[in-house]
Amino acid sequence: MSTAALSTIDTPGLVNVNVDETVEMLGTCLLVQKRDGHRLTTDALLLSDFAAETLAVSLPCAVPSSTAITTSTATPVSSASPDSEDNRGEFTLEPEAETRGYVEAPVVDIGTGNGAIGIMLARRTLLGNIVGVELQSELAELAERNVGANKLKERISIMGCDYRELPLKFKAGSCALVISNPPYIKAGSGRPAENESRRVARSEVYGTLANLVGVTSYLIGDRGRACFIYPVIRYGEMLDELKRAELKVRRIRFIHTTPEGDAVRFLIEIGRTGNHVTEDPIFL
Repeated sequence: MSTAALSTIDTPGLVNVNVDETVEMLGTCLLVQKRDGHRLTTDALLLSDFAAETLAVSLPCAVPSSTAITTSTATPVSSASPDSEDNRGEFTLEPEAETRGYVEAPVVDIGTGNGAIGIMLARRTLLGNIVGVELQSELAELAERNVGANKLKERISIMGCDYRELPLKFKAGSCALVISNPPYIKAGSGRPAENESRRVARSEVYGTLANLVGVTSYLIGDRGRACFIYPVIRYGEMLDELKRAELKVRRIRFIHTTPEGDAVRFLIEIGRTGNHVTEDPIFL
C-alpha cells in the first residue's frame, strides 16, 4: 500500500502514515489508526486508568506516584498498606527481575488492537515487559508500528497469536497483570459489523468469556491481577465464570452515560484473594 505522508513529530518520533490511516496524539502517545476498522475508544482510556490504579497497589515499584493517575475519571486507590489483609498475595519480583532500570514482571494486554493500552501504560509506569497479544495480523502490524513510533520497542512486544495459545507461551502464574478490552458480543448476536476487523474486535469469534477467564487464571496464578471492561448485561456471567475459576472480584466500578441512566459498562479488577470493593461510578 502506498505511503501518503511521512510525518515527523518531536515526541515521540517518526511514523509512516498510509492513505487509509489517521495519526493522532493522545497526550504524549502517538497513535496511527485505520480510518475504517478497529479504533481507540473511551473504553480503552478508562481501562488504562483502572489498570494503572491496580498496578499502584499490586506492583508499586512500577508506578511512580506522580504519574500513576493522570485523568479526571480516576480516583485514588485504597490507602491500605502493603501488609494489610486486603493486599496479601500481591505480585512481587525476584531479585534478578530488574535488569534495565525497568520492572520486568510481564504485563499482558489481550486483544491489544493498535497497541494503545500498552503504550499508555508504558508512558505512565516503569513497566519493561508489556506484551500485546493480537490475533488479527493487520492490527498486530499496526501495533508494532505504533510501538516503534513511540520509541518503546525495548519495553513493549507484540505477539501475533490467538490468546488461547498463551498457556503454551507463558509459565503458570508468571504475569503480574492481565488486561483486556475484549470482544463484548457473543458470536451470532448483535448487529453485523461493517467489516471483518470490527466483527472480530466486537464479537467472540475467537474465544469466549469463559476462555478469557480461564487463560487469565492460568497467567496470573495466586499473585497477579487482571483488569477487564465489559458491558453490564454480562455482569452475572462474569461472576459465574470467576467463581468457576476460583477468582475473586477485588474492585468494580460501573460506568454510566448519564447520571440518571443505568450503568452500561463495568471495570473489574480480579485476583485470587481480596475483598469486593465497589468504587464510585464514572459518568461519561
